[in-house]
Amino acid sequence: SILGTSGTKIFHANSDPDTNRFSSDLVGQEKAIDTSISKEDYAIHGSWSAREVYKPFFRPEDFVTLLTGSPINDNVVEAIMHVQGRPIFSNNRNYAKVRFKQ
Repeated sequence: SILGTSGTKIFHANSDPDTNRFSSDLVGQEKAIDTSISKEDYAIHGSWSAREVYKPFFRPEDFVTLLTGSPINDNVVEAIMHVQGRPIFSNNRNYAKVRFKQ
């Protein structure tokens, strides 16, 4: 309940697609430049384009790959930690991928 009142959520390894989409959406997105290059078979010159897109900081499938502890992972557990409202981590964001010993 202490973490809940501070708006803190901690997401561990999870294989549920709905939960992982929720987690990814909650953490948010960042602006990125998406570039593409095309070249026709007989063309001497190709073409390229760039556009601004939003990409998630953590994709839903990233939550599946978090370490789960045990001797296989050297007893290390990973989680994505999200704190509502204010940046508190060294990356100056309100989320971070954290590791701790089991």
